[in-house]
Amino acid sequence: MRDVSASLRSPTGVLPELRAIACILIGLGTAPATSGAQEPVPPGDFSALDIDELARIRITSVSRRPEPVARAAAAVTVISREDLRRSGASTLPDMLRGVPGLHVARVGARDWAVSARGFNGQLSNKVLVIVDGRTVYSPIFGGVFWDALAVPLDEVERIEVIRGPGATLWGANAVNGVINIITRSAAESDGGRIGVATGTRTPIRGSARYGDTFGEGAAYRIYAGGRDREPTMLADGTDAVDDWRFGQAGFRLDGAPGPQRWTLQGDIYNGFGDTELLLPVASAPYAVRQLDQLDVRGGNLLGRWTHTRSDASEMAMQLTYDYGFRRQERLFGTLRSNVLDFDFQHRLAGPGRTDLLWGVGYRLKADEVSGAAPISFTPARRATHLASAFLQGELPIGSRLALTAGSKVDHNSFTGIEIQPNVRLLWVPGARHSLWGSVSRAVRTPSRIESDAMAIAAVPGDVIERRLIGSGETASEQLVAYEAGYRTDPGRGVSLDIAVFHNEYDRLRTIEPGTPDVSGPRVVVPLSYSNRASGRTWGAELTALLRPSPGWRLRLTYSHLQLRLELEDGAPPGTVAEAGGGVDPEHLASVHSSMDLPGNLELDVVARYVGALEGADVVDYATARIRLGWRWQRRVELSVAGQDLFAPRHREFPTGVYVADDRHIERRAYVQAVWRF
Repeated sequence: MRDVSASLRSPTGVLPELRAIACILIGLGTAPATSGAQEPVPPGDFSALDIDELARIRITSVSRRPEPVARAAAAVTVISREDLRRSGASTLPDMLRGVPGLHVARVGARDWAVSARGFNGQLSNKVLVIVDGRTVYSPIFGGVFWDALAVPLDEVERIEVIRGPGATLWGANAVNGVINIITRSAAESDGGRIGVATGTRTPIRGSARYGDTFGEGAAYRIYAGGRDREPTMLADGTDAVDDWRFGQAGFRLDGAPGPQRWTLQGDIYNGFGDTELLLPVASAPYAVRQLDQLDVRGGNLLGRWTHTRSDASEMAMQLTYDYGFRRQERLFGTLRSNVLDFDFQHRLAGPGRTDLLWGVGYRLKADEVSGAAPISFTPARRATHLASAFLQGELPIGSRLALTAGSKVDHNSFTGIEIQPNVRLLWVPGARHSLWGSVSRAVRTPSRIESDAMAIAAVPGDVIERRLIGSGETASEQLVAYEAGYRTDPGRGVSLDIAVFHNEYDRLRTIEPGTPDVSGPRVVVPLSYSNRASGRTWGAELTALLRPSPGWRLRLTYSHLQLRLELEDGAPPGTVAEAGGGVDPEHLASVHSSMDLPGNLELDVVARYVGALEGADVVDYATARIRLGWRWQRRVELSVAGQDLFAPRHREFPTGVYVADDRHIERRAYVQAVWRF
């Protein structure tokens, strides 16, 4: 086996920037309780709970059924609604910062890079994001357009983050983790809410929501919101060209509580902003700066029906439709996508106290990319299909052991049948201790990039033209993951959660050069995707919860990651791993402090340390976010917050090869007012 770095140093390698060549498609997307004991604790406010009560919070992402956090045989972090309210964060990715094992980097005013346990990038495709059971992804590359994912944070019940594979229940692309966003029922949004914020780099941000009941116990919620975000900065302190204006509106209907429940919800959104691109041209200097505008719009509709027969038997059926539109004329033209997704699952009691869960699903994706170079797709239109079935069972072994085993079987349009099994074991030696371990297999299936894309890289002053051409011959990337964890609640306001992992990757996506064409004025090097790399990651993640006093909660996290990639013997000279190392920090650490002060004041501080990205020339940095809030009878809330406070500006992640300059994240402040009625 050969180390990937050797090919990058080789004079025959097709240049160091090939390791980031996948980013050429970047233009496609690019807590304590409130003081006042006389007030009831609202649903979702975990901050008022003791440490042992927090361990009993019930989640659904690990086994698709409610279970206590302390009894989940997986590495899981829960972000509550109160955590969201007191975080000082204004976007979903910003809220995910500080989750152990999760690397969240802001690339610009609208662009983010989010991944778990390595392989980060703006085109990160190994973490599955779900909103109320609806898979959020692009049919082009299987990742997430974070600029168009604007879930109203004030309506989120909780966010469950699973580090490690979740493919047995959630399917392909749930390779390194699952981010499950669960919004609250419309019945919990009774009344109105108006929120307005303003500050540096965000002149205005606002939202409005109203909910009520109707009929015999049914409820509805409607909302609308938007923001105007100014551009980030360049290294010299001048403004970049990446401003962003975005608006979204939606509704949710929930039937009356009972054995049979139904939900109907939907959203529409629209966003636009300018950008400055570095695009290839046929003559010297071979790359020029051009202004362009990114326009996005779309919507989704979700219907779900649930029938609960008993505590051990429940059926659920869900149908979703997603429409997405993106236009950037100078880069890729126009992208339209339609996704129809059906899911059915049934939970029942099996023999020998076994808890069984099985289900089937079908997904139809149809998209069209119309435009010219530097990015194009052939054919412009394509429909792909994904059919799936899964079965998982949990068997208690005595009073202290539980064995969970299952598998998902998919059939997709690119590689055919994929099997993704897992086995998990939970041991509870005492009331305040639990240990777990798991072995899982997951795959990341190919997308339209591998099969249909053609892209030309832009390198100023370089007479060599690189053309990335989809071959349609790539296989699924494979992972076998070994995990173990330990949770303990020794009392006295202390709780510890430790997870370790070792991941073995095979058939990782690579980019290899073909025979150069020297007949024209420029040397043209054809590039194609293949699967000639393997890799290993290993590391540990620690979370400590502390309660120094009834009104003060501390959460400390630390993550360590090691990543090694190798090319297979016989790989052509110049082949590089597309998911190259060096863009994931070896060390991540954070401290979250939430404190209740006299006079209904709240003080929240989040401090973070992010290690250097050696392969992207991004130095390590430390930063902090501080929020001071005041509440009156839970009806009026005023707050002031500062973000990224330790330096005037800093760089967190490299931009794509089509973006003219690297962006720097600046120090910011804002004030916010919320009225509930």
